[in-house]
Amino acid sequence: MLPVPNKSCAANSVPTSVLKQLADDVLPFLTTLVNRSLSEGVVPSAFKTAFITPRLQKQDTEATNVRKFMLISNLSVISKLMEWLELDQECCQQS
Repeated sequence: MLPVPNKSCAANSVPTSVLKQLADDVLPFLTTLVNRSLSEGVVPSAFKTAFITPRLQKQDTEATNVRKFMLISNLSVISKLMEWLELDQECCQQS
């Protein structure tokens, strides 16, 4: 959890820096959560929420054309950790 950047977004109910400070206390819970999610194939609905921000693909583009925007999805840090762990486990199983 320590390599996770300290950046936070509105999806985080707890700031990333606080989660990192409490990592030793939170890690057993997160481990159980991720393992259960993987074994049951279900992600808790609270971790499926993202904040979507539209950004222009190029700064010099006219902002009136909707097709010139890309959507940036901001997930909570716990959601990102779950995603990374699941991808890591998939990669290990394929090796």
